[in-house]
Amino acid sequence: AVTMDGENLYFYGPYSHVGCLDARTGKLVWTNNDPQTRELVQEEGRGLSSTPGFRTEPFSLVARDALFFAPQTNQYVAAVSKDDGRLLWYRRKTTSNPNLLYADDSILVGVGEAGNTLRLDPLTGETKQDLGFRKRSCSRLTATPDSFFCRGFFEGTTRYDRKSGKVTFNGAMRPSCQDGVVPANGLLFIGPW
Repeated sequence: AVTMDGENLYFYGPYSHVGCLDARTGKLVWTNNDPQTRELVQEEGRGLSSTPGFRTEPFSLVARDALFFAPQTNQYVAAVSKDDGRLLWYRRKTTSNPNLLYADDSILVGVGEAGNTLRLDPLTGETKQDLGFRKRSCSRLTATPDSFFCRGFFEGTTRYDRKSGKVTFNGAMRPSCQDGVVPANGLLFIGPW
C-alpha cells in the first residue's frame, strides 16, 4: 500500500512494516515493524460478507494525523499515527468492503451492524454517528459537498444528504464496481458494469 499527503509518502509492506518517506528528499522518516500492527492490517478475514478474494481496492488512506488501512477481505480496519506509525486503534470488519472515506473531520467506513456506514473519530476510532445506510459490494463510497453516494440495496444508488442526514434510494441506476458514482461538472456519472 502506498499513499501520500503534502509532505510525506507512506507505505506498507505485507507482513514486514509500515513506514514514511520524506516526499521531497526520499529519506526515511520512520518505520514501524510492530508485529501486532502488521497482523491487524494483514489478518485474513473470516465470516465476512461480500466478494471475498476480489482485491482491486484502495488499501490505505492518509488524513489529518493518521494513516488508515482497510484492505478488502482482511479482518480489520486499523489506524496508525502519521508521526511514528504506532497503532492508534482498530475495528473488526462486518463486511469485506467497508471502504474508507475522509470527510467532515471524520473517517467514514462500513463497519457498523450489517456493514452500516459509521462516522468515526480519526484518532480514536470511536463511533460518532451511524449514518443509517450501507454500501453494497465493491462499488466505492463517493462524495460531493452535499452528498455521499454508494451502490445500495437491492440494486441502485443510495444518496445520503450531508446537511439533513436523509437517506434516499434511486433504483434506476446502479453504480459500477470499483468506481461507484463519479460526480463531475454538476452531474453524476455512472460507468458500465
